[in-house]
Amino acid sequence: MHPDNWDALRVFLALGTQWRWIAGPMGARAAGLDYAAIPPTLVLMGMAATPALFAQLRAMEGAALEVWSRRR
Repeated sequence: MHPDNWDALRVFLALGTQWRWIAGPMGARAAGLDYAAIPPTLVLMGMAATPALFAQLRAMEGAALEVWSRRR
């Protein structure tokens, strides 16, 4: 892993229980991260919110959603 992505990975893993789910006729599916959980997570981790970090989290979120959608 590139060192520039390490902080984003740590935050993404810390947000592992902060997914929003949608129930539907085919079962529940992840809709995305609960963005309201990001600021307090960053505070507790002693990290600053930056546009770059948010972009990295969004990229990881998108990749996770893509993998989960293929598995359905």
